[in-house]
Amino acid sequence: MYPSVGKQQGIGLIASIFLLVVVTIVVLALGNFTEISAQSFGQDLNSQRAFYAAEGGVEIALQRLSKPTPDACAGSLGSLDLSNDEGLTDCRVELSCTESTVATVTTWMITSTALCGRGFDQAQRAIKVQARAF
Repeated sequence: MYPSVGKQQGIGLIASIFLLVVVTIVVLALGNFTEISAQSFGQDLNSQRAFYAAEGGVEIALQRLSKPTPDACAGSLGSLDLSNDEGLTDCRVELSCTESTVATVTTWMITSTALCGRGFDQAQRAIKVQARAF
C-alpha cells in the first residue's frame, strides 16, 4: 500500500533545486525593477528641475522687459548658468525673444529652454510666453 523507501529517494534534492531556481529568478527580477525605478526617479527629478529653470528664465526675461527700451527684446537674449543656484545645479537656460508691433501695440514672444542633468538622466523643457508692453 505504501511506496517503498527506495523509490522516494532524490525528490527532496530536485524540489530544493527547483525552489532555489525560482527564488533566484524572483530576486533578479526585483533587482532589475529597482534599478529601472531609480533611473526613472532621476529622469523625473531632472525633468522637474528643467521645468522650474525654464520658468525662472521666463521670469528673468520679463523682468528685463519691464523697463522697455528700443532694444529690450534683444537685451533679454542669452544664456543663464544656474550651476551655482541651490536646487538647479547642472542646469542651463537659453532665452530668446521676438518682438512684434501691430497698430502701436508691442508684444514679445519669450522662449525659455532649460537643460538639466547629464547623460541618460538629462531633461529639457521649454516654456513660451507672450507678453504685451503697457
